Amino acid sequence: MQKQLLLLLLASLSITAQGQDLYNLTTIETTFAKSNRDQILDQDYNNGDYILAQSITNPLSESDGIDKFSPQRAEHEPYGIAAGTTSFLAGDLVINEFMASNDTTQADQDGDFDDWIELYNNTSASISLDGFYLSDDTDNLTKWAFPDGTSIGGNGYLIIWADQDVDQNGLHADFKLSAGGESVVLVDAGLAIVDSITYLDQESDISHGRFPNGTGDFQDMRPTFNAENTDELPDTTDPELTTSPLAGDLVVNEFMASNDATQADQDGEFEDWIELYNNTSASISLDGFYLTDDLGNLTKWAFPDGTSIAGNGYLMIWADEDTDQDGLHADFKLSAGGETLVLVDADIFLIDTITYVDQEADISHGRFPNGTGEFKDMTPTFNAENSNGIVSTRYQPLTGTELTLFPNPTAGMINVRLEQAYADDLQFYLYATDGRLLRKVSLTRGSTTLEIDATDLPDGFYFLSVADELAVDAYKVVIRK
Repeated sequence: MQKQLLLLLLASLSITAQGQDLYNLTTIETTFAKSNRDQILDQDYNNGDYILAQSITNPLSESDGIDKFSPQRAEHEPYGIAAGTTSFLAGDLVINEFMASNDTTQADQDGDFDDWIELYNNTSASISLDGFYLSDDTDNLTKWAFPDGTSIGGNGYLIIWADQDVDQNGLHADFKLSAGGESVVLVDAGLAIVDSITYLDQESDISHGRFPNGTGDFQDMRPTFNAENTDELPDTTDPELTTSPLAGDLVVNEFMASNDATQADQDGEFEDWIELYNNTSASISLDGFYLTDDLGNLTKWAFPDGTSIAGNGYLMIWADEDTDQDGLHADFKLSAGGETLVLVDADIFLIDTITYVDQEADISHGRFPNGTGEFKDMTPTFNAENSNGIVSTRYQPLTGTELTLFPNPTAGMINVRLEQAYADDLQFYLYATDGRLLRKVSLTRGSTTLEIDATDLPDGFYFLSVADELAVDAYKVVIRK
């Protein structure tokens, strides 16, 4: 096996095949090859399409050499990061604009108003996308492959419809974008990250794109489908709400948008729920009040006449669309991918609102301190006072002993705890989704706790890899302030 011709195979922190050896945390030496994959070019790779060629060394084995798969124990199943390095095309080819809620902006060739993603080529040369992938799942970076022969012209745009209509003509990915927020990742044929964007909830017919075009940060903008982005902001159609006199007295206190096993309603169904809390000692009538998850429809669900909430009391509303059931059942469900909740009074004055991003199953989002504090992920306290319970994510890693990361999601501090001491030193590497190493911290042999400070990092998805002298495991970490 020629060192220079290990093409497009190993561009990740851990690439695994069941029952086979694998390369783990890698050092990447990048060269370029013609698309026939037969010849390495030294310099002039701009004369035509080109692909990534990589040669790999393995710093975790002592001196195995490039021709030998290692290390041992590769049959262990880590959480593989399918792209742990940055593509040489990063910055040249970018995700330039997207729309995750397309009601009337642009129809595809079949007249459907679907989600879309726009790529832009910042160079003057055409770029082949053979073997490239686009995904909205950081666990599956090869979710949708560009059809063979796809390319993007120099300083050109390319539109991909994210609509799951793969049988239609043109570029139609097999996933849809979540208007509630998620990640979009573009990887090259070597599974190295070309570009990625993690976004929060999106409004209908407002795009999210780079300004200046092709190079700037993402911002909300008036859509410029398949054309140069401008800094013109969209007209807002959201109502300018007057604050209710009850603001602060009556609050959205806690909610759960993905209830698998936490609390069933009176019919035994595990549905989304919303908890209100009355910060005063007096009962509050909710006659004429409304609850909604749609800023364009503030009167979406009305509290039944005669509904009230006792002083310093709680009130539960099931968000399940089961309006024919007994009790308080709103005619909408909560999106686990993120959205906005609004509570208004009889004059349509704003009492309280919360905009949230993606939620995990059986983890609630509530105020701490109870009734007054900021929202945070927590152990559910259905119809009761919120506590500062720490939610943990537990794994069975390479160590053979239980490892706990908490909290996850975190506001910035990542705590690591081993149930028992490990025989060797462990190295922890925190990576951005584009492969940048952000933190490197060691847990010395015999120690069981470690704290990683990520408070200065923005909200989004990250990867934490754990390495000993033989193997690497990796885990997804969510930072949410």
